[in-house]
Amino acid sequence: MSVIGRTEAYVSIAGYVCEVEFIVVAALHHNIILGLDMLRESNAVIDMSNSTLSVANNLFTVPLLQRFAPHHILRTVNSVTVQPHHEVQLPVRIAPQYKLCPSIIEPLLTSQHMSLAVAKVYVEPREHVTVCQLVNLSDKPVILPARKAIATITPADLCSHRVVIVKRMNRVFRTFMSMTYRMMLKLKH
Repeated sequence: MSVIGRTEAYVSIAGYVCEVEFIVVAALHHNIILGLDMLRESNAVIDMSNSTLSVANNLFTVPLLQRFAPHHILRTVNSVTVQPHHEVQLPVRIAPQYKLCPSIIEPLLTSQHMSLAVAKVYVEPREHVTVCQLVNLSDKPVILPARKAIATITPADLCSHRVVIVKRMNRVFRTFMSMTYRMMLKLKH
């Protein structure tokens, strides 16, 4: 790699702005590569299981190049105004192509409306409209137009959770039985 020079620029990550020194390289395939110094200085956390990058001690979060199929996007049914510092539940439309099943609703991480926070929740939708809970964290009202993409929905993996629960229950049961057996031995003596 041929280094052309150095420059400093302001970078905005989900509203968090920081000054970063960049090394300019010829023929780089990416627009930028964030270095370890920048990530360390901004207290960045790369969460691979959720495909997110958080900065400033998890105050600002963005997705890591994850794209969702259109049928996994939840959109508002009606236009709604969310008052400052208020929490609302609003109907959202599930795409007709999405197979209704136990699912997880999560925020759609975009740079727009960073003052809105969508709750991550487990749902069992029976029709292609469900409810999303969100809060306006800003000092100003936020207007969401009808059909605005605000969240994602993905099938929940219930099998692995049940296995974990069964294993925990088995462990608790074995501990209980062991304690009961020891108590019975003490009572006999």
